[in-house]
Amino acid sequence: MAKPFGFLGMDFDEFRRKKEKISVDATAANGLTWENALAAASRFSGRRTCSKGQGTKPESKNFQPEAWREGSFNVCFWVNVEGVEQQWVVRFAKPIAERSLIKMKLRSEVATTQFLDQNTRVPVPKVIGYGEGDESIPPFLIMENIDGIRLTLLWGVNVGPSIVSKLLRSLPEIHHELLSHPFDRIGMLDLPSNNGASPVFTTPFSLDALEHCRDGVSPMLYPPFENVSEYYDYKLEIWNRRLREQRNSVDSRADALRKFINADIIREFLRQFSDSSQENGPFYLVHPDIGGNNVIIDPQTWTVKAIIDWEGACTLPIASALSPPRCIHNLKPIDLLPNSNNFQKFQESLELYHHAFYSVGRFLDANRDVEVEHPEVTKHPKWTMPNSLTQGTFCIWAIDDVRDLDQLVWQHIAPELYVELRQGYHGILSEQRAHEMVDASQDGLQTLLSDFVDKLYRSGQYNVGAIDFWVSRKLEDLEAYRDECKVGDLG
Repeated sequence: MAKPFGFLGMDFDEFRRKKEKISVDATAANGLTWENALAAASRFSGRRTCSKGQGTKPESKNFQPEAWREGSFNVCFWVNVEGVEQQWVVRFAKPIAERSLIKMKLRSEVATTQFLDQNTRVPVPKVIGYGEGDESIPPFLIMENIDGIRLTLLWGVNVGPSIVSKLLRSLPEIHHELLSHPFDRIGMLDLPSNNGASPVFTTPFSLDALEHCRDGVSPMLYPPFENVSEYYDYKLEIWNRRLREQRNSVDSRADALRKFINADIIREFLRQFSDSSQENGPFYLVHPDIGGNNVIIDPQTWTVKAIIDWEGACTLPIASALSPPRCIHNLKPIDLLPNSNNFQKFQESLELYHHAFYSVGRFLDANRDVEVEHPEVTKHPKWTMPNSLTQGTFCIWAIDDVRDLDQLVWQHIAPELYVELRQGYHGILSEQRAHEMVDASQDGLQTLLSDFVDKLYRSGQYNVGAIDFWVSRKLEDLEAYRDECKVGDLG
């Protein structure tokens, strides 16, 4: 059964991704091999023998250990080192971007993990070593393996209230710890060239921008930003660049018109509802993918044992730092339709987390050796962590990861700006709930949205001739893409 807003979003360039998979599968050519994993580990093993490992301990009967695992951006190998109790994880980046970008991302993850390990109480894996790539071995990172249970699995079963209480105590403590370390710029941390103690910065390069490389979109690299507006402009340009450069970024005229206006909708929402008092910082380190798969739980204490995979972590505005962490429920932002059961489930989890967050904050302030102040939390009510899902939350989520931007703009943000759209949605979705006619609801929503966007373009606010020319060029790109897919046997 189709989802009501299933027509939103942007497809991947499946033709390019198929070629990428062929390239990655040719592991001998790219060096993503067991041979190189063991060779990389040997560089840091002190001449101790390295051999194939077993993977993490079994999390459940349905999730058995794997000694080799492939993700969206990386390939990981578990290695045993003679005389070392804990396995090592050797991770190679897939060749989905230029070597210089992969090295920059690698250096930043090392710098971030080391900063957290040395300066905070945030639990992270220990960095064993890394290499920026040479003639024999591609860029790699070696970290100590963390055994435990992914939070995603716990939320998938009926855990008792005592376990939930422990989890919702542990997570906010980490959240507060990150808020205790302000920075003066927006960007990724980098390794200092002179072994200095102070962190240095490099360009922000988020996971959404990295994934766009897989779809033929050229990356954007800028110096670190000193204010919020520059960061928001940068992220919206990442969206617009994907819209312009990806060959199949639109699938029809109506789809193209809607996507063309997305960045303007975000800017208008920010103009009406954002708080300029935080324009120049401070900024805080934010995990770019804080889903349940990256939160490892200790099954003995039911507390967070480690937060893993800090790839793409960045110092961001307080609005991002105080956004509800998505790991508190197994739901993606695009699945949180207004007034849906999913929305209500996330809302219930958020209320519990919100209470725990402020309870932990009071406890930490009273019991630390030095007083910890969070002026952004206490003095700016507009930017406190919300105890309910708001359009502002969805707006920040859309900016920080533009892969979800199209869905979040038209499911949550635009209806807040336009009463006509909100009322139209309400009528169609109410009819769906009454009669469970999801397919018909999708058709009705798509027609409503297309008519609404077309009216906006005809209002005199936009240059219709220029937009029509742009749309025609995008549709030509789409036709060429589809022809190439047919020749390449992709349908």
